[in-house]
Amino acid sequence: MNWQVYKEPISNRFSCTCMQMESFGIPYVHILVVCVRLDLVEIPESLVLRRWSKAAKMEIHNKCVDQHTADRSVTYRTRLGALSQLCKRLGRVACMSDDDFKLYSKKLLSDAVFLEIKYDLRPSTNVITTAKDSGVKDPIRVRTKGTGRMS
Repeated sequence: MNWQVYKEPISNRFSCTCMQMESFGIPYVHILVVCVRLDLVEIPESLVLRRWSKAAKMEIHNKCVDQHTADRSVTYRTRLGALSQLCKRLGRVACMSDDDFKLYSKKLLSDAVFLEIKYDLRPSTNVITTAKDSGVKDPIRVRTKGTGRMS
């Protein structure tokens, strides 16, 4: 079967009569053959879908964070995942120098303390701990096979 590949010169968009790109988002071999014949050095942006880019995950997380679901735990986990991705991104660049690391570590710590106080998650500082609460107990004795001891 013969397929026709069309290229719009102004927008650099490709289309094929097989409609694979439009249907499935996959630049099928017909379009790729034309790209090779045209000696294109790089794949045109019209053939690279947004969902394949590095920013796609961030866009999905941001859309999910904005939506409120009936199940609060699902919303919490979604927000936690999105915030985790942002913290990883910040961590990669903040660790490149000592000054940036110290600055952003202090900022994150102060923001975390602020939110813990806001939501009553931070224990009060005047709580007295007893030795019983903070002491170290003896480990539990466990019988194991092959220790060489007879107990």
